[in-house]
Amino acid sequence: MSNPINYLRRKPSQLAIAGLLGLSFTLTGCGTQPPKPEPVVKKVAPPEPKVEITPVVPEPVVVAIDPEVERQKAFQEQDWERYLQFSDDLWQESPDQRRAQLESEIWQNLLPLDEMVLQRLEDSVDMRVNAWAYLVRVFRLQGLDFKQGLKNLEVFEQDAIYQAHLLPQLLTQIPSEKSIQKIAVFLPVNSKYGPVAEQIRDGILKAFYQNQNLQQQLQLRFYDSSDETQVSSRYFQAKQEGADVIIGPLRKSAVEQLQGFDDDYIIALNDIGKPTPFPQFSLKSSDKIGQMTNAFVQQRYQNIGIIGSDNAEQGLQATLLINAWNNPPYHTQTQVTYSDEKPRFRQAFDQLLNASNSIERKNVLSRTIGEKLDFYPRTRKDLDAIVVFDSAQRLAVINPQKDLYQLDIPIYSPTKMTGRNLAAMQNNRDLRDVTVLTQPLVLNPDNIGSAFEAFGWDSLMLASHIGSLKQGGCLSNTKTGHLRLQDNKVVQELVWAKFNRQGKLLAYQLPQISEEPTLPNDLETQDDMSDEEQELQMRLRQEMLDNAQRESATP
Repeated sequence: MSNPINYLRRKPSQLAIAGLLGLSFTLTGCGTQPPKPEPVVKKVAPPEPKVEITPVVPEPVVVAIDPEVERQKAFQEQDWERYLQFSDDLWQESPDQRRAQLESEIWQNLLPLDEMVLQRLEDSVDMRVNAWAYLVRVFRLQGLDFKQGLKNLEVFEQDAIYQAHLLPQLLTQIPSEKSIQKIAVFLPVNSKYGPVAEQIRDGILKAFYQNQNLQQQLQLRFYDSSDETQVSSRYFQAKQEGADVIIGPLRKSAVEQLQGFDDDYIIALNDIGKPTPFPQFSLKSSDKIGQMTNAFVQQRYQNIGIIGSDNAEQGLQATLLINAWNNPPYHTQTQVTYSDEKPRFRQAFDQLLNASNSIERKNVLSRTIGEKLDFYPRTRKDLDAIVVFDSAQRLAVINPQKDLYQLDIPIYSPTKMTGRNLAAMQNNRDLRDVTVLTQPLVLNPDNIGSAFEAFGWDSLMLASHIGSLKQGGCLSNTKTGHLRLQDNKVVQELVWAKFNRQGKLLAYQLPQISEEPTLPNDLETQDDMSDEEQELQMRLRQEMLDNAQRESATP
């Protein structure tokens, strides 16, 4: 370790300097401090004044837009949206007389527009534009749609400018319904069709005398149209005698003679297969197969059974149903036919339900094991409904077969309207739970005894309500079906009815089904077999196995 004295000796100059510095600090802290130098102020140049330059905006040039000029330009360019917009602007600043003129001009210019242009105007977001498009659309409608359209105009287009003059004027131009007071009836009473003509006449008279309003409103006059060469003369005669509507003639050749008359107040009692200026009414105007098919689709049916005789007419109806039913996917059907002359209903029903197959399996087992078996046949479970094409009398024999097998399958039948059918349908317990597609006559006979009488009844209803039918109405107080007009053809819609448990036929409405359809199970699997059948199948297999073992053991 170094000697501190020697260290001090080696640094005299440093000690002297340190002493002087210490003294200096001591004197400074005790003496008067020298004045501080004044701070140097930095000179800052004053800010330059901000000069704002305001652009000189020229005075706006006001250009007056003439709505009349612009609407004419839009008309020339076929710009119908702009045309309607400027027409509306012009209408707002015009006196009342000019407004009426503008509404009429717009209407005349819009009437020839095609559907595509009209649809674009209807889709416009400008309510002034689509209001005009809807007006044109409404006046292109007919019947009940037209009446509903007028109501919509009144409710939803109250601010449209055409409400002021045009629409009230158009409403006054709609022809009022013609008052029917005198009806002429053309029937060939003195020809080979006399018996048919008499039944039609009786039906007309029954409708007339059972309706007090018709008696007070109408006058009937009958004309003999047996001589077809005089049909035109009969027409002019009836018109001169004040006939408002003509019912008839009946034969197609006679109807064709009136085809050239531009008179839509004729109710022809036949369908000639050609367009006519007047309605054509046929006794067979219904589409029972189409109605039945639509009903089955609505019920979500997939597989139906069809049973009927080999009668030509019934066979044709069954074929039509099969063709209609096969169109949509997943629809299947099974058809069984029996002899019309010697019907074997039980055998046909067993065949339809595959009960005969079950019975045959039982017989094979019985013969194989050599024992008599107590057995109840197992029927198929994949049918959604059974349709029977035959008379009501035979339907009453077929229907109880369902109870024999304890089946819960609906049975349908499109009945043919005959006197015997009508009698068989009155309080028949053997028809309980059967659903029929039939004429309203079956539910409300009103002393009508035949199909042609019902035809006559409905022809008078058509003639007395022809104005409502032309406006899209439908007649329900009828006998052959609910009636409406479509393309100058009278369309019959049959009605549904169902026998209750007591066998009384009542009006019926098919239930509304909302479930999704499921694919059918066409094949009978072991799960479909009853316990007895499964046991018999096992015994049969065991018996076959034992026989095979015995044969193999035989030398």
